[in-house]
Amino acid sequence: MTHPNRLLRLPDVIDRVGLQKSAIYRLIRQGDFPRPVKIANRTSVWPERAVNAWVEQRIAELDRAQENAHGVDGTAGAEDSVTLKTVRRGAGNTPTAKPTTA
Repeated sequence: MTHPNRLLRLPDVIDRVGLQKSAIYRLIRQGDFPRPVKIANRTSVWPERAVNAWVEQRIAELDRAQENAHGVDGTAGAEDSVTLKTVRRGAGNTPTAKPTTA
């Protein structure tokens, strides 16, 4: 059984979200990613539930953008156009999409 308050080290966070270390810290500086918790002099961790919530929020944003792009009747209107920006992961190059509105 997984503990509900599990703490993730950076390699686990990188694996979970598919972003490189520099991208994660850039998002933290911009206020767009959960801040780590310092548990020792040289050790920072992220609460698993905060990272999971961030992932779920990204998925929900993508779903909303796709729904808006297709409209109620399944066709995209000019005012509802959405561009998906692809962020590439390091060696695996597993893409993750982030919606941006036009």
